[in-house]
Amino acid sequence: MADFEVHIELNGQTRPIGRARSNRARGAETVLFEYDSSWLSAPERFSLEPALALTRGAFAPPAGLSIFGSLGDSAPDTWGRRLMQRAERRSAEREARAVRTLAESDYLLGVADETRLGALRFRWIGGEVFQSPTRNGVPALIELGRLLQITERILRDEDTDEDLRCKIACNSDPLRGDFRIQ
Repeated sequence: MADFEVHIELNGQTRPIGRARSNRARGAETVLFEYDSSWLSAPERFSLEPALALTRGAFAPPAGLSIFGSLGDSAPDTWGRRLMQRAERRSAEREARAVRTLAESDYLLGVADETRLGALRFRWIGGEVFQSPTRNGVPALIELGRLLQITERILRDEDTDEDLRCKIACNSDPLRGDFRIQ
């Protein structure tokens, strides 16, 4: 079980909006959400989605879902997930351990904060930095040719650790995972 803070970027300010808790059991994950009391008392408060009414208490996602859509929308797409899975596989090989199955919260917290889409931001409870700081930042436009070559190598399953380092551009430890490529 792991808890993380959910913040929102609103009118140029980052404000706490709630807390999420990842519960994993029997190979499945459920991410519960609870609003922060400061958000519930804010005049500009709003619900993140209809299933998350503005009240106290923990909310479980609807049946069949592991995470609320409003939170899960910040997770990577299929390509990003593929890169994270490949990075996990490489780390496991290097460390001579079993490959971890990544859960929705792993994907959510494995996204570089400065390139994340949307207004929501995430960090470990009491943490000082939002998940997952990029080491080299967003690749410059001039590097598009290089990125295309790397993408082609990844699709052919001929990628290197340097290729993954460039494509993932993150250095994190999301929910017991480790996406560092060294």
